[in-house]
Amino acid sequence: MADPSPSSSASLARRLTSPGILRLYLASAVVWEHLMGGGLGTLSVCVFFVLSGYWIGLLWKAKYSRCRRPYLVFLISRFWRLWPVYIVNVLLAILCLRRFSHWWQSWAAVQFRSPLWLLNTFLMIGSAAQLHLLTTFWSLDIEVQFYFVAPLVVALSVVFCKSRVQAFAVMAACTAAYFTLPLMDWLGPYLIFFFAGCALERTRWNPPRWLVASCTPAAILVYLVTAHMGVHFWEPAFEAPRWRFGPLCSVALAMPFVALCLQRKSDSFDRTMGDLAYPLYLFHFVPYLIIDPVDSLHRLPFIERAAINLTMTAIGTTAIYFLIDRPIDRLRSRWVDAQVKANARTG
Repeated sequence: MADPSPSSSASLARRLTSPGILRLYLASAVVWEHLMGGGLGTLSVCVFFVLSGYWIGLLWKAKYSRCRRPYLVFLISRFWRLWPVYIVNVLLAILCLRRFSHWWQSWAAVQFRSPLWLLNTFLMIGSAAQLHLLTTFWSLDIEVQFYFVAPLVVALSVVFCKSRVQAFAVMAACTAAYFTLPLMDWLGPYLIFFFAGCALERTRWNPPRWLVASCTPAAILVYLVTAHMGVHFWEPAFEAPRWRFGPLCSVALAMPFVALCLQRKSDSFDRTMGDLAYPLYLFHFVPYLIIDPVDSLHRLPFIERAAINLTMTAIGTTAIYFLIDRPIDRLRSRWVDAQVKANARTG
């Protein structure tokens, strides 16, 4: 049997380091975190923020800035992109808790009587600072907060990222927020990740392969070591002054790999893999709301519970992707394109 040709090996390498596959890697790392532990979940979320900064910077210049009311179209489009899949998972979580959880009555009696909790939960905004139905919801709140200031962040990246040196200087200045501000509840400390994505889009950095090969395993190692020592993204700096730098350093070390993936061309298969990441990221925690409260399932050996969990995750993610996410997102894309064309005609 003939050995694989160098061209086929290179093609496989490009396939495995493409933008959509990267998003699927990150979502899968969050799934793994909740299933097996290991500490990669929050690292993956912060790299998601970097990707969001990159794509928002790209789309703002390519589409939204060409609309008659760019900011309004942008906010409607982004909310339209996130909310349908989000609200489906909110409703599924409520149904599962109501059907299977023994503490549903006491929990619902408190939360559902709070108008602020209901408003924050159904609109995604402000949900990071309250009890969430699913543990992944906090990051969507941070993402939505970013959308409100995204045009400003993109504009600042244009001004301050005319060179890579300037981009690194601004990111170094933003790092101060990471060390001094409380995390998990609001956008401020996470701006460094979104700005890093905008800077990558602006500079179009294509890192040397030796840098990617050396920094990627180092990023994972640094994060796992600091997570093993009990140091996490959300700890205030004064609680772990020497080790707080570790998680941030791991994201910085991952940047060459992220930049490499973003330079790859994305085909339809890769875009499908990337689009699957969002429903996977949200839905994968729903099976826990069924398995954990049901005694006959909870008592099963870990391997069997994991197999049931992953099977339910695969079925639910696929169903939401084809029945909810794709049809609604096609409508959203057509609407945005129509706004761009309408402005071109009047212009």
